Amino acid sequence: MTAAVLSRDAARHRLRRAQERDLEIPRILEPNRRSDCLSDIYDFLPTYFPSVFFQPFTDDRKEMVDAIKHAAKYGGDQSVAGPRADGKTRSALFVALALSLDGSISFPMILSKSGPRAHRELKNLKEGMRESELFAADFPEIMFPIHSLGGWSSRARQQTVYGEYTWLEWGEECIIFPRIRSELLWEHGWDQVRSAASEQVIASLGIEGPVRGYSIRNRRPDLAILDDIDDRESAASEIQTATREKIVEEDVGGLAGPDKTVARVMLCTLINRTCVAATFTDKTKKPSWRGQRHKLLKEKPTRADRWDEYIALRQARADDDPDARVAHKFYLEHREEMDAGAVVTNEFRFDSRPLLDGTPSEVSALQACYNLIADRGWEHFNTEYQNDPPENTGPIESGITAKLVQRQVSGLKQGEVPEGCTVLVHGVDVGKWRFHWVVRAFKPDGTGYTIDYGIQNVHGTKSGSEEGLDRAIRIEILRRVKEFREKPYAQQFRDSLTLVDAGYRTEAVYAACQAAGLGVMPVMGFGKSAGCAKISWEEIYKSSDDKKPICDGAFRTRKGIGDKFWLVCALADKWKAWEHDRWMTAQDKPGCMWLWGERGDGPRLSLDEREHGHYASHIVAEVEIEDTVKGSLVRKWKSKQTENHWLDASYYADVAAAMKGIRVLVGVPEQPKKRQTLAQMAEKARGR
Repeated sequence: MTAAVLSRDAARHRLRRAQERDLEIPRILEPNRRSDCLSDIYDFLPTYFPSVFFQPFTDDRKEMVDAIKHAAKYGGDQSVAGPRADGKTRSALFVALALSLDGSISFPMILSKSGPRAHRELKNLKEGMRESELFAADFPEIMFPIHSLGGWSSRARQQTVYGEYTWLEWGEECIIFPRIRSELLWEHGWDQVRSAASEQVIASLGIEGPVRGYSIRNRRPDLAILDDIDDRESAASEIQTATREKIVEEDVGGLAGPDKTVARVMLCTLINRTCVAATFTDKTKKPSWRGQRHKLLKEKPTRADRWDEYIALRQARADDDPDARVAHKFYLEHREEMDAGAVVTNEFRFDSRPLLDGTPSEVSALQACYNLIADRGWEHFNTEYQNDPPENTGPIESGITAKLVQRQVSGLKQGEVPEGCTVLVHGVDVGKWRFHWVVRAFKPDGTGYTIDYGIQNVHGTKSGSEEGLDRAIRIEILRRVKEFREKPYAQQFRDSLTLVDAGYRTEAVYAACQAAGLGVMPVMGFGKSAGCAKISWEEIYKSSDDKKPICDGAFRTRKGIGDKFWLVCALADKWKAWEHDRWMTAQDKPGCMWLWGERGDGPRLSLDEREHGHYASHIVAEVEIEDTVKGSLVRKWKSKQTENHWLDASYYADVAAAMKGIRVLVGVPEQPKKRQTLAQMAEKARGR
């Protein structure tokens, strides 16, 4: 068979396969219903998605829907705080779908507190679209190509309708609707109904994802729906709150591109009085956002005493009354007077499912409110359902997170020393089975670079002998120092400094440091945080008559170790706080801490989100918190996990940097003296 014949056969096969893939769009089942629903969103939502919108629209939910509609049609910003679990997200997604189909917008974007959460919500929208038979019947140009994928999104690449590609995309992060021209449908028997398939995009993204400059197929979003972008961790952190506020105002605000504005709608629930939701719904702070705060219980009932009795009965339920039926019976008997004066914003929000005894769990939204109050307390109810959190919401953390540490990548390679660094230090945390070590380079202004870190196993510790254990640790310390000194980065700094943790097997560490010679010293941490020596900082400081101060929070002493070399004593609480402050310092400010690694665009992690994950988890294993104790503000440390060894090694390196002249604990860092070159020393000698 000749090549020409083979080529013709292949062409015929390709044509046949293309014809098999080509779709013919069925006609609209009810054009009038479709037209009516597109003109009234309050018909569209319950008609096509009754499993989601099965309750009548309350005034509060209408205000939320109207806010999205207004922003889509006329632009501007709107913030709406509603009660927790009030269906804000689902409503926003399906409203965005309706507005995309009626031509009000072409590219709505959902921004949630995290990428996985945003993708989950988009998945809910996709499932709602797939499962609605009525929606598929009235919008066949949208749903027939989607159903034809059979669950395989990769099939969309070759899909055609009447010979023209649909350009459909059915992904995890975005939906791109088919592009099917009205004229093409009219040519194939459709009535003069315009196609709703015009390549609209619905995208979902986490608030800390690559928001800045986001585009799909060279198109930019025209509506940004910010869905509960706070979480408890971010709401407790001033830094994270400020970062998210900046993302909303700058990155999200610039989504439409130069010389354009994107409409923004924030749907939220307050967590505390300083979170992003609180700021953007406060008309005095953000007047352009036209903030609204809705309550589940708009007006409290007049007979508060009766409800106090109900709460007491529910909380005191007996073992044979797990569902609090005694309290339930009390409410039924006194319902008329207990309901008097109360106004709830959603009268349908209660659980009417029958219990084992056949009675409904709840019979009114008011009862549901007071069940929450009885079970979880007024503070929880006021915060989560009234958008009125108390002034003091308990301990506040510093806000440092593993992700925040992971993002601090410099763009340099592992072991590469940045230009301008004048100090190299090495911190080693000693353990029975392994050491954790960190190498850092510092600039005179306090900016630090973690250029290397690792774990070193300790061999020979299984014998059980105390002497054997000390010998093994001494050998491994000397090996660690030798390996450090042989590294190319150490060759650049002949006067580097290593601090080795002496809190475990102290005598062995002392012996190893003495054998290692100049540039290696033992260190101990004192304080109230984890891993500190049993003696307090005040005791060691007062009892050390021969101490030589290094800086605020560190000194050297010979006490208890002979008179041949020095022990470095460090106030661990202060140095750990400094360590966290460096990671949370703005990247364009002196004193910021960096890791090696490739940098991404915008406020996101490096290309591999697992990079530095283990190290970062150690750095945030302990966090500083502020709490009110007997009316006074107290700072203390809280452990989140037991593995904190790289945190210790890192702050040892910080203390070593202070010993080399980097003043990181006081105001403006002092300029350390630069080491003279041999040529400079020779020139000076000739001058003398």
